[in-house]
Amino acid sequence: KQNILHSRGGFWTTDGKQDGNNDCANLSSQWKMALQKVESQLESAVHSRLVRLGPRLQDLCNALGSFLMKQTKIYGTWIHGDFKAANMMFRDRLIEGEAVVEEDLSSSVAVVDFQFTGWGVCAEDVAYLLYPDAQGSLMDYVDELLAVYHEQLVTQIMMLMKGGPSSISFSVLCRLYELANLDLTRYWLSKGWEATTKGESQLLLRMENCLDAIDGGHVLKDEDAYHGALQSYLDGSS
Repeated sequence: KQNILHSRGGFWTTDGKQDGNNDCANLSSQWKMALQKVESQLESAVHSRLVRLGPRLQDLCNALGSFLMKQTKIYGTWIHGDFKAANMMFRDRLIEGEAVVEEDLSSSVAVVDFQFTGWGVCAEDVAYLLYPDAQGSLMDYVDELLAVYHEQLVTQIMMLMKGGPSSISFSVLCRLYELANLDLTRYWLSKGWEATTKGESQLLLRMENCLDAIDGGHVLKDEDAYHGALQSYLDGSS
């Protein structure tokens, strides 16, 4: 019987038909072109900080993919893999006469298109849902949304008797979210992505801060060194 779920969820990963981390070698040159498009959104001091973001992401690239896969052994779950508003169907609340009839909010939305569903960490679906684009951005509210998500996540884990608050701390969720952003941007850059909006420039600054915490602004010795740095970042010790 054919397995219909990917061993690694997400259209941006190396599983199935996705090409994922095979594009690491082109990130530096792709970033140089992308940075030109976002210059008008950035102050000169900020722009100078971001010049090396592409090369740093390229250096981290291979270790990042394998590190996130490793985290599925601890924080693993089935992820949708293409979790965006276009793949959600919302239902308005029922109306009887002039009165709005309250209904179970959990039944007011359905998710479709499970083409890229597979194993991952929950922060990957969250990062893609909140990823800014030309249609809009939620970057000003990311920290608040992550807090709401974490509260609901822990509540559901407890209701299902699968764990509790210690299953995944808020700080770990936030750091996994930042790593997922790096991995998503790695994919988009390899496809010619260009940052052109305020929201995307805000995302780039978050990524730069994340990279600072991982590599300290320096090229690390090898992939093992990057794995160690990623673990220290996730543990909150970097």
